[in-house]
Amino acid sequence: MEMDSINDAQKDGIDSPNNYIENIQNNNINNFNFTDKKSRKFLFLIILLLVFIFSITIIIIICSNSKEDSNQNPKQYSFELVYYSDKDNENITLINSSFIEIIVKMEINDEIVTPCSYYTFKKKGNHKIYFNIQNNKTISMNSMFKKINNLISFTFNPYINTYNINDMTETFYGCSSLVSINLTNFDTQNVTNMSYMFYGCSNLTYVDISNFNIENVKNMQLMFYDYSNLKSINLRKFETLNVIDMNNILHGYSNSTSIDLSNFNTEKFKYMNHMFYGCSSLTSIDLSNFDTQNVENMEHMFYGCSNLTSIDLSNFNTENVKYMNHMFYGCSSLTSIVLSNFDTQNVENMEHMFYDCSNLTYIDISNFNTQNVTYMNHMFYGCSSLTSIDLSNFDTQNVENMEHMFYDCSNLTYIDISNFTFKTTVKLFDKLPDEGKIKINEDYKYKVYLIPDNWEKIIVNIENKYML
Repeated sequence: MEMDSINDAQKDGIDSPNNYIENIQNNNINNFNFTDKKSRKFLFLIILLLVFIFSITIIIIICSNSKEDSNQNPKQYSFELVYYSDKDNENITLINSSFIEIIVKMEINDEIVTPCSYYTFKKKGNHKIYFNIQNNKTISMNSMFKKINNLISFTFNPYINTYNINDMTETFYGCSSLVSINLTNFDTQNVTNMSYMFYGCSNLTYVDISNFNIENVKNMQLMFYDYSNLKSINLRKFETLNVIDMNNILHGYSNSTSIDLSNFNTEKFKYMNHMFYGCSSLTSIDLSNFDTQNVENMEHMFYGCSNLTSIDLSNFNTENVKYMNHMFYGCSSLTSIVLSNFDTQNVENMEHMFYDCSNLTYIDISNFNTQNVTYMNHMFYGCSSLTSIDLSNFDTQNVENMEHMFYDCSNLTYIDISNFTFKTTVKLFDKLPDEGKIKINEDYKYKVYLIPDNWEKIIVNIENKYML
């Protein structure tokens, strides 16, 4: 009965529900005529709406990113600096005058000003300053902030390229009030000289240079001189392949008990003098990776390392070294030292070499070649724990000064200087024990002053030096 009704309806021209919907869709499509003016206008409005929505979305994204960047880096300047004035209307040096020409923009206390090297601050206190420097040509930062004592903070803008900077000699030299410095992401790949860079920044407690690329640096002498307040320094990533001069690099670094130099490549080093001068808290140091074949100067190398208890330098190649004076001066906690491979044939100066090594009980320097040494004065001065010393291998024919060579060696009871020759009378001894034994060359026994009266003197014949 139902099927008959449907068939009758179809015969009468009435569609089924599905056919009805399909017919409506077909009619809508057929009615939307692209050549029709109203249809084209409707389509244009739809497209315009979509373009508007897309544009608004892009603008929102850009603004959001800009706001985020602005929060991270509110001012697009090369450097952010803080200066301190301790009185009203104080005229302060901001930057050394020779650098004004590379500053393209300057802002002082949120006010844009004409770039200047001096500025008078109306009120005392801290003042924030921004510099923008040229970055389209090679730039030297040599002495840029040298001896500017009012500089207390320096921050490098990590968004600025510094690849064109080639010289950082004395950049912060003598900035004794500087307490904070941020050089994160500072690009130093083209820098060739960093000598005296932080010299005299005595109030700095922390500096992070772990990211520094120093592959082209040749000179790092006195880079961190007088760092008495520095708590730590990270040099693990330093690529020192091309460095020639490393003298005084850690001079006065007195607050750390250890330092990691395992990554240092020292094959081109010529100067290691004063390298650990005044590192008075250093208790141990591993230099087993050091290649010293080209080093010429080691004077004052461990001067004042008063807490260093032992040191092994058996890997050192010293064939080209000329200066070893004051090398272990003041290493008063040193109990042992290994110098078995020292080649001293070219050394000219050994004065004060073991001065005040008061805990050193034994030292073997039987391998020392002293034929070119001219100064040995105060060499073992204050070695109060030394009980015997054999210097029978020493050739002293060119020595001009031996004064106080064994002064205050208060426990020294045996000395062999049987091969010594003396150009003039010399005061070798003072403050020795009352009793002891000395082996000395016959022809020179009257040229040596202050051998204690109760000491046994073993006189060696000049022709048969080692015959009693």
